[in-house]
Amino acid sequence: MALLAAVVLVSVLAAWLVSPRFAIESPSFVDDWAAVARAPDQVREVIRLANPEQQRFRPSWVLWNYVQWHTLDAPSGLIGPNLWNLLRTFVLVAGVIFATSLALKAPRTRAEAVLHAALAAAPALMLVTIPKFARDLARFGVQEPLLLGGIALGGALLVLTVQSLLSERPPPVWHTALLGAAGSVLWALG
Repeated sequence: MALLAAVVLVSVLAAWLVSPRFAIESPSFVDDWAAVARAPDQVREVIRLANPEQQRFRPSWVLWNYVQWHTLDAPSGLIGPNLWNLLRTFVLVAGVIFATSLALKAPRTRAEAVLHAALAAAPALMLVTIPKFARDLARFGVQEPLLLGGIALGGALLVLTVQSLLSERPPPVWHTALLGAAGSVLWALG
C-alpha cells in the first residue's frame, strides 16, 4: 500500500509540474503539428510492417502519436492530448518506482514498508523534478518518458510474472496471465 501511495504522490507532483501546459489552447508549432499531420500515414506504414521514418525505428511512438492526436477531442482540442500526457507521465513514475522497488529488500514490517516506498520513490521524484526533464514532460513530442516508463513498468511486471510462476503458493492463473500480458504490452511500448 505504501508503494502505491508513493506512485500516487510522485504522479500528483509530476502532474502539478506539467500543469502550465493545460492553459495552452493549441498544439506547438514543431513536434505537435508534425504528429498531427504525419501520424495517420505513419500508422498505415507501421501496420504494413514498414518503417515510416528513415533515421529511427520507433513503431510504438508512431502509434502513441496517433492515439494522442487523433482520439478524444484532438487535434481540435487539447483535453485528450493532456490526458494522454498525464498517462505517459504516470507510466514513467510507476515504472521507475516499481522497478526500483524490485531492487530493494522486501519489507517485513509496516515501518520497513514506508521506508521501502520512500527509497523506491526517490529516483522517480528526482527524475520528475529536474527542471529540464520536467519541461520535457510538459512537451508532448518528447518520446523518452514514455519509452523509459514502458520498459521499466513492463519489465517490473514481467519480473513479478516470473516470481508468480516460481512461487510456492502461486496466485490464480488469470492473475499471472494478466501480469504477463500487461508487462509484455508495456515492454513492447518501450
